[in-house]
Amino acid sequence: MDQSNPFLADHGHSPHGSINRLPLVHLPGLPLAPELVGMTAYPALSGASLEKAVRGDWNLVGPSAQQGVAQLGRLFGHVLVTLLTGPPEVRRRRVDWGEREWTWWKSIEQIYLAGGAFRGKVGRLLLQTIEFIIADHLTDPPDLLIPPQPELLPLSGAWQLALRSPTHRTPALALDWGQTSLKAAILQPGDTLKVFEPSPMLWPRWEALTNDEELREAKALHKDLLKFTVSCLEQSNSEGPVTISLANYIDQGVINPRGAYGKLRLLAPDYSGYFSQELERVSGQLRPVIMANDGVCASAAVASHGRRSALILWGTALGVGWPQTST
Repeated sequence: MDQSNPFLADHGHSPHGSINRLPLVHLPGLPLAPELVGMTAYPALSGASLEKAVRGDWNLVGPSAQQGVAQLGRLFGHVLVTLLTGPPEVRRRRVDWGEREWTWWKSIEQIYLAGGAFRGKVGRLLLQTIEFIIADHLTDPPDLLIPPQPELLPLSGAWQLALRSPTHRTPALALDWGQTSLKAAILQPGDTLKVFEPSPMLWPRWEALTNDEELREAKALHKDLLKFTVSCLEQSNSEGPVTISLANYIDQGVINPRGAYGKLRLLAPDYSGYFSQELERVSGQLRPVIMANDGVCASAAVASHGRRSALILWGTALGVGWPQTST
């Protein structure tokens, strides 16, 4: 762990590293559309915004989809320029970041771009547009990299975490509990991932819930997660630990209240331990559960090669990770 990184906690990534709350302001040479002024990076760069821009045309056949994706690419580039320069107005508004946080972002040498937004032709157009924006507004811009199968990076990283477990056996089951869907995969011979049919995430709300509503949804969500995981275990014949990438901040099994999975904290202080017990109750087999934030998992799937690196996930919302400085 890089001790100089202000966004790393003792056991993972700190919630205060979130870029969803980054304020959007006019930048020199990069004005914002009036409706974006005063917004934050999320929801301006949400999965819903991308879906609206693409309108089902993921092959970018029509000019409308091309223009919409390019416009979001310019906005993403705007966010990167903001992060890498730390404008005074943004510093005033982002009160939980101080000089250490802005200095860290300024020192980034390469950024991995992952998540469903960066797959296929849409991802290539986004990358081209983002690179143009940062090259035009930064004297020494970081390298931008889209890894293979960027939409599966949290799954690939979850499997990497399973490999590091002392209880690892193959085939290992990796899960990606996202804000839109639940995904799962096992590692096959030849080091390829077999991805199972995803299941929708039916309980994404986390704001404006009463205590009773939150508890009811927590129980319903837990039931769905358990059912999906047991089904995947039966299909995979996995004997090793279950490794889960979670679209929520989590520290030693304790889930942060913010986010779609935050409600699970109401079921047990250590939800990962509780989920392991539930799996044993339903399946009759004791399985260790390794649960980590999706940024932590995705970062485990890439290497920094000695360069100070960041990783940004663009799915339903924006996630961030910090690849290790090993080669």
